[in-house]
Amino acid sequence: MKPNPFTLWLTVALCAGWAILLILFLRRAQWPLVLLSALLLAVYLYRLYNLTRRR
Repeated sequence: MKPNPFTLWLTVALCAGWAILLILFLRRAQWPLVLLSALLLAVYLYRLYNLTRRR
């Protein structure tokens, strides 16, 4: 079953957004926000992996 294209693009956009925020918070050394954005990036990358793998 193919994933909904909107869900796929939304997940890609969220991964990109969290990666940008991760870099921004790393440069400013805001460690709690770095951890939060890294965690959310990992969650959405895992979701993207599950959406795009072949079954």
